[in-house]
Amino acid sequence: MIPITYGKIRNLNRNEIIAAKLHLCKSFFSRLKGMLGEPKPGDSEAYWLIPCKSIHTLAMRYTIDVYFLSKELKIVKMLKKVKPNRFLPICFEAHSVLEFANGERNCEMGDNLSIIEMDSHESESIVKNEGPVYR
Repeated sequence: MIPITYGKIRNLNRNEIIAAKLHLCKSFFSRLKGMLGEPKPGDSEAYWLIPCKSIHTLAMRYTIDVYFLSKELKIVKMLKKVKPNRFLPICFEAHSVLEFANGERNCEMGDNLSIIEMDSHESESIVKNEGPVYR
């Protein structure tokens, strides 16, 4: 399954959008694929693998940044400049993972994020932690 464009990511601690285009990878195959085979994403683009506790960068062609998120969307681990052809260790506190092309983002460990879901009319609504995406 191809990842679907889902919405945006806001850093609540800094009140800024860190990804204006979020690709949701929820099925087993979309999570397995993630960014593999995709052109290098733009600075304001991310892939959200949910559920996920570990990733690999096998066959990737570029360096990425990886944010491990708790179920409450708190950044519990950050890995910058992860090179291609690596296996990352399991992050047991994580419930999901955000993958970005390597770049500067105004985020730190412990920051709280929110996912802004785009509906069919392009209006924004914040996804609640109880929502179906988290199941």
